[in-house]
Amino acid sequence: MVQVSWHFDKESSFHPHIITRLESIQQEDPNCWFDIIYQLPASVFVDPNQVDSNIYVFGETDLEAPLEHVQEPRGSTIIIRKKQQDEEHEKEKENSVIDLPIHLRYQRPSSTETYRSIKIPKPRAGWTCKIPVKDNEQVDNGPWTRNKNRLLLPPLQENTLIPINKMDPSKTVFQDVLVTGKEDYLVLYVPVGRTQDLDMVQMGTMVAVVTCTLWIILATWKSVTKRRRYDAKGKRRRSE
Repeated sequence: MVQVSWHFDKESSFHPHIITRLESIQQEDPNCWFDIIYQLPASVFVDPNQVDSNIYVFGETDLEAPLEHVQEPRGSTIIIRKKQQDEEHEKEKENSVIDLPIHLRYQRPSSTETYRSIKIPKPRAGWTCKIPVKDNEQVDNGPWTRNKNRLLLPPLQENTLIPINKMDPSKTVFQDVLVTGKEDYLVLYVPVGRTQDLDMVQMGTMVAVVTCTLWIILATWKSVTKRRRYDAKGKRRRSE
């Protein structure tokens, strides 16, 4: 029986990791692939450039936007397709650990809160399998179940963040597997700025910018002056 568990690593930082442990996965049917689906709130995001090619990110992926400037309030959907291993890695095939790095967005400042909680729902996990085709139908071969070179992901039509052209309920079916754990979600805590400190932060930022600008101007002036003196000495020596 497949066992799926999950927990956080480095949960006290702005860049925690979701660790998913898979046990007793025996892929007996070559037409099935094991998928893990995470639904992340808008306060959390995954950098598509940081993850492997078997991890698919849909929804909000802006790496710089704070929470109040996010364009997709539903957050993002992450699909992890377990890589197929060859027969030489049978133990790795049955038991593996998947590390998903995530990042927290800066929250809107508050006058009452110093930390804000972020709930990460329990993932869905299960097998995405090809539906058997009739004798007179053309069979799509290959480990990714392609139709006209399109990757077909789990047919989760209720998830509106997954593009409809990435899944085809007529060709694949998703069979859920129980994810262990008593809680339906795990909680992260992100620090929140205080609105009372806004004036001080703005003033400190302005002072820092002005100070750095003046330092650059002074350093440039000293460098130009030194260069001119050096050139003047060279001219006097040549004239002698």
